[in-house]
Amino acid sequence: MRALVATTLLCALAGASLAGDDPIENLAKELVEKRGAVERLATEVDLSKTELKDALRSRALQRADLERQLHALEVEREELSRKREAAVAAITSKRASGVALTPVVRGQIAALRGHVEASIPFKRAERLRDLEALAADLDAERTSPHEALGRLWRSYEDELRLTRENGLYRQQVEIDGEPQLADVVKLGTVLLYVRTLEGNYAAALPTQAGWVFRLLDPADQERVRALFDALEKHVRQGFFELPNPYVKIGGTK
Repeated sequence: MRALVATTLLCALAGASLAGDDPIENLAKELVEKRGAVERLATEVDLSKTELKDALRSRALQRADLERQLHALEVEREELSRKREAAVAAITSKRASGVALTPVVRGQIAALRGHVEASIPFKRAERLRDLEALAADLDAERTSPHEALGRLWRSYEDELRLTRENGLYRQQVEIDGEPQLADVVKLGTVLLYVRTLEGNYAAALPTQAGWVFRLLDPADQERVRALFDALEKHVRQGFFELPNPYVKIGGTK
């Protein structure tokens, strides 16, 4: 009887063990699972902290870079402001000096115009037209007094160049009241000879009424013809006996 009871008790315990109803073992398993979950959460938290730190560091670097850019822009703005103020001051000063310079330039234009009108009648219309355009631009404020002075200086240089140049040209002349296109030989700004389309030769002569073109006598015409022939053949050196219109009209040397 005792043997039967012991056998029955052992079977019951074995059955309970096989059925998995041990509370200690179940608790251990639950603890293992929760520990694993905690470790996973801790890892995720660490990763989140690292990502947050990286993001904050990146934001800090971006902010520092933006602050540097802002500082550079402020410096540039201040520099531009200084340059603008300097430019305004320069313009104001230039305008003030321009106001004082304008009448001086006008006077010099008038003086050069008088020189052109009194000098030999070589392309006079073109030379005067340039001066008239300069005066008109100055009066209409299309050019500043300083720019006008530069243009006027170039006109003076052109006049100086005329005194050194000799050559054969073509221009409008008026002989005995008849305007016509003719070949002319200019020797500096002293002598100006003309060959008409008919083959006659004349010289520019200063008179009290201004410059006039007078036909030369036959002998002087031959002398001037030799000069024209030489220049047409590009001969620029040699001895030429030429009539002096300042001595006597008609060609006596």
